[in-house]
Amino acid sequence: MKDRNFKKDYIAVFVAINYALSILLSLFIGITGGHKSKFIGLGYISMFIPAVAVLIMTKEFKVPVNKFDWNRFPVKWIIPALFLMPVVIHAACLPLLTVLNNGSLPWQAWLYADNQSSYLFSLFLKK
Repeated sequence: MKDRNFKKDYIAVFVAINYALSILLSLFIGITGGHKSKFIGLGYISMFIPAVAVLIMTKEFKVPVNKFDWNRFPVKWIIPALFLMPVVIHAACLPLLTVLNNGSLPWQAWLYADNQSSYLFSLFLKK
Protein backbone atom coordinates (compact mmCIF):
# COMPACT_ATOMS: atom_id res chain seq x y z
CA MET A 1 0.00 0.00 0.00
CA LYS A 2 2.90 2.30 0.71
CA ASP A 3 4.27 1.80 -2.83
CA ARG A 4 0.98 3.03 -4.34
CA ASN A 5 1.21 6.32 -2.39
CA PHE A 6 4.75 6.88 -3.64
CA LYS A 7 3.54 6.47 -7.24
CA LYS A 8 0.79 9.02 -6.63
CA ASP A 9 3.38 11.39 -5.18
CA TYR A 10 5.60 10.91 -8.22
CA ILE A 11 2.71 11.68 -10.55
CA ALA A 12 1.85 14.79 -8.56
CA VAL A 13 5.47 15.99 -8.71
CA PHE A 14 5.62 15.24 -12.45
CA VAL A 15 2.45 17.26 -13.09
CA ALA A 16 3.73 20.08 -10.88
CA ILE A 17 7.03 20.21 -12.81
CA ASN A 18 5.09 20.35 -16.10
CA TYR A 19 2.92 23.20 -14.87
CA ALA A 20 5.88 25.09 -13.42
CA LEU A 21 7.90 24.86 -16.64
CA SER A 22 4.88 25.85 -18.74
CA ILE A 23 4.15 28.84 -16.53
CA LEU A 24 7.80 29.94 -16.64
CA LEU A 25 7.83 29.76 -20.42
CA SER A 26 4.52 31.64 -20.67
CA LEU A 27 5.72 34.32 -18.25
CA PHE A 28 8.94 34.79 -20.17
CA ILE A 29 7.10 35.22 -23.46
CA GLY A 30 4.45 37.41 -21.82
CA ILE A 31 6.96 39.69 -20.13
CA THR A 32 8.98 40.14 -23.33
CA GLY A 33 5.99 41.35 -25.34
CA GLY A 34 3.41 38.57 -25.52
CA HIS A 35 2.32 37.66 -29.05
CA LYS A 36 4.53 40.47 -30.41
CA SER A 37 7.62 39.21 -28.58
CA LYS A 38 10.70 38.31 -30.57
CA PHE A 39 10.76 35.14 -28.45
CA ILE A 40 7.29 33.94 -29.51
CA GLY A 41 8.94 31.07 -31.39
CA LEU A 42 9.97 29.60 -28.04
CA GLY A 43 6.35 28.51 -27.64
CA TYR A 44 7.24 25.44 -29.67
CA ILE A 45 9.49 24.37 -26.81
CA SER A 46 6.32 23.66 -24.82
CA MET A 47 6.00 20.37 -26.69
CA PHE A 48 9.20 19.17 -25.03
CA ILE A 49 8.26 20.19 -21.50
CA PRO A 50 6.88 16.72 -20.56
CA ALA A 51 10.13 15.13 -21.78
CA VAL A 52 12.15 17.58 -19.69
CA ALA A 53 9.92 16.75 -16.70
CA VAL A 54 10.69 13.04 -17.20
CA LEU A 55 14.40 13.81 -17.27
CA ILE A 56 14.09 15.83 -14.07
CA MET A 57 12.16 13.01 -12.41
CA THR A 58 14.74 10.39 -13.38
CA LYS A 59 17.85 12.45 -12.57
CA GLU A 60 16.77 14.36 -9.46
CA PHE A 61 14.17 12.08 -7.88
CA LYS A 62 15.66 8.77 -9.08
CA VAL A 63 12.27 7.54 -10.33
CA PRO A 64 12.68 4.41 -12.45
CA VAL A 65 11.32 4.54 -15.99
CA ASN A 66 10.01 1.30 -17.45
CA LYS A 67 11.40 0.26 -20.79
CA PHE A 68 8.89 0.11 -23.63
CA ASP A 69 8.56 -3.31 -25.25
CA TRP A 70 8.29 -2.47 -28.96
CA ASN A 71 7.57 -6.11 -29.80
CA ARG A 72 4.21 -5.80 -28.06
CA PHE A 73 3.29 -2.53 -29.84
CA PRO A 74 -0.04 -3.05 -31.66
CA VAL A 75 0.76 -1.78 -35.17
CA LYS A 76 -2.80 -2.39 -36.36
CA TRP A 77 -3.99 0.45 -34.07
CA ILE A 78 -1.81 3.18 -35.59
CA ILE A 79 -4.30 4.26 -38.29
CA PRO A 80 -7.36 4.32 -35.97
CA ALA A 81 -5.32 6.19 -33.36
CA LEU A 82 -4.27 8.83 -35.89
CA PHE A 83 -7.76 9.39 -37.27
CA LEU A 84 -9.95 8.93 -34.20
CA MET A 85 -9.64 12.42 -32.71
CA PRO A 86 -9.97 14.40 -35.97
CA VAL A 87 -13.04 12.38 -36.98
CA VAL A 88 -14.70 12.79 -33.58
CA ILE A 89 -13.90 16.51 -33.42
CA HIS A 90 -15.30 17.13 -36.91
CA ALA A 91 -18.37 15.00 -36.22
CA ALA A 92 -19.13 17.07 -33.12
CA CYS A 93 -18.03 20.54 -34.21
CA LEU A 94 -19.29 20.81 -37.80
CA PRO A 95 -22.97 20.32 -36.90
CA LEU A 96 -22.59 22.68 -33.94
CA LEU A 97 -20.89 25.29 -36.12
CA THR A 98 -23.68 24.96 -38.68
CA VAL A 99 -26.32 25.54 -36.03
CA LEU A 100 -24.46 28.52 -34.58
CA ASN A 101 -24.11 30.13 -38.04
CA ASN A 102 -27.78 29.89 -39.02
CA GLY A 103 -27.46 26.78 -41.17
CA SER A 104 -24.27 27.58 -43.08
CA LEU A 105 -20.61 26.87 -42.62
CA PRO A 106 -18.21 29.82 -42.77
CA TRP A 107 -15.65 29.47 -45.55
CA GLN A 108 -12.39 31.22 -46.23
CA ALA A 109 -12.45 33.94 -48.87
CA TRP A 110 -10.19 31.98 -51.24
CA LEU A 111 -12.37 28.88 -51.11
CA TYR A 112 -14.92 29.06 -53.90
CA ALA A 113 -16.48 26.55 -56.28
CA ASP A 114 -15.49 26.47 -59.93
CA ASN A 115 -17.97 25.79 -62.74
CA GLN A 116 -18.16 22.09 -61.86
CA SER A 117 -18.82 22.90 -58.18
CA SER A 118 -15.46 21.43 -57.28
CA TYR A 119 -13.36 23.03 -54.55
CA LEU A 120 -10.38 20.78 -55.15
CA PHE A 121 -8.34 22.94 -57.53
CA SER A 122 -10.08 26.28 -57.02
CA LEU A 123 -7.21 27.61 -54.94
CA PHE A 124 -4.74 27.06 -57.76
CA LEU A 125 -7.07 28.15 -60.57
CA LYS A 126 -8.12 31.42 -58.90
CA LYS A 127 -7.93 34.31 -61.37
